[in-house]
Amino acid sequence: MTRKRKQVELTERNGSRVTYVHDDKYRDVKHIHSNGEERFAYNQNNQ
Repeated sequence: MTRKRKQVELTERNGSRVTYVHDDKYRDVKHIHSNGEERFAYNQNNQ
């Protein structure tokens, strides 16, 4: 079984690009900005 991550790429008004990466449950797992990235992790209770 292949798991595929969903991504949404946006360009903000100031021209910077942000990519939002979601897991199979459509939870945010990563935000990729031009100057770095943020990662998010969840436990069994979606916390």
